[in-house]
Amino acid sequence: MRFGMQFYPLPAAPDTAAYAKRAMSLHSFERLWVPDHLTHENPFVTLAAILAETKANVGTSVTNPVCRTPVDLASSFSSLAHVAGDRSVTAGIGAGSSSSNMIRKENRVAMLREMILFLRRMFTGERVKLGDFPVLGSFFRLDPAAEAFLRVPPTRVPEIFVAAAGPQTLKIAGEIGDGLIISNLSFPTALIRQGALADAWPGCRCRASALPRCSTCMSRWPAMVMQRGASAGAWPSTA
Repeated sequence: MRFGMQFYPLPAAPDTAAYAKRAMSLHSFERLWVPDHLTHENPFVTLAAILAETKANVGTSVTNPVCRTPVDLASSFSSLAHVAGDRSVTAGIGAGSSSSNMIRKENRVAMLREMILFLRRMFTGERVKLGDFPVLGSFFRLDPAAEAFLRVPPTRVPEIFVAAAGPQTLKIAGEIGDGLIISNLSFPTALIRQGALADAWPGCRCRASALPRCSTCMSRWPAMVMQRGASAGAWPSTA
């Protein structure tokens, strides 16, 4: 078992990097995570700052397929991988978050599947025809005849962890993910035990990353308020 830490809510990127440096001085966490919420600091800027201040591996927990165009997301993770050097970058991605609710969207699960497949092909340096991803193309109004590619693809390809809280996203994690992110330990665990991933892969190779919710603060009351809010949002999903 390896331990990581997620920072939330995020202060300014330099402050988060300073907190990360302090955390790593107290414990050698295997990975440091930040969320991708449009109302917070850009996660890729924050993670780059963390990489500059620590020796940790980093990851998003999580981004989504609706807030950033496919090419932008691929380029952002690729750039971060170059900054990371011999350290690993994890592209944690789910079907959507509270900040993505400001964007009208549909077919979130289909968009998630296509985004993961798109990122995988882009990370290899392949020229990718946008028409191969009709759901993303329709949502972002992409030219189906156009091709996308990364001029400097990552040397160390980011791994992709899928955030899941329901049977559809759990199945995606098992089929095309390198790992699984769960923040509500009861519902996904129950689905896994019921065989929700049975048809995905024989002996599914998907690794699990659990994010138990806790809150720390110099004063007891703010920590309790933050924890109650986080726990209140931990519900099962049909996606």
